[in-house]
Amino acid sequence: GVVGVGGAGGNVLSYLAESIPNLSRTIAINTDADSLHRCNAGRKILVGDIQDEPISTNAARRLVVRRSARSAISEISEAVASLDMVLLVAGMGGVAGTEISPIVARVLHEQNIFTVGFPIMPFDFEGQSRGDIARHGAAELGRQVHSLLPIFNETFAQAAGENATMNDVFNQASLSILQHCQAL
Repeated sequence: GVVGVGGAGGNVLSYLAESIPNLSRTIAINTDADSLHRCNAGRKILVGDIQDEPISTNAARRLVVRRSARSAISEISEAVASLDMVLLVAGMGGVAGTEISPIVARVLHEQNIFTVGFPIMPFDFEGQSRGDIARHGAAELGRQVHSLLPIFNETFAQAAGENATMNDVFNQASLSILQHCQAL
């Protein structure tokens, strides 16, 4: 199965669901109801729709998301039950993927489900702070999964060239994950 966490994880999940017709289960988890609605997943889990809540700082938002994700553990656990292997895809550096994916990975670990983590790392232009948050989140995710294969958006942007659109770069990153999936 494939679990996509946050906006980036959900986008890759949709790409994989369209590219691999025999996926046993696709699960999208997000804090944004609109983004979750657009995702092509068999199961969708909304972890506290906080988009309209007046949260003053990113640190406070992270805390609220972490708390909401912990309260959704039983739903997450039920959604992944009986899977043998999961590809866990999450964008790092923001809030949803960074905060929720390690909690999902812990649930998978506790159920003895072989898990390959694909943290999607931010572009350089997104800033050092976001990069630091992403590295911390990927490290936390890495402690819970069997294998960690980071996807670096910046690498795909440089390879695509200066005339590439953001969609071109995202499609190349998704294609890279698809190729890893097919190799597994």
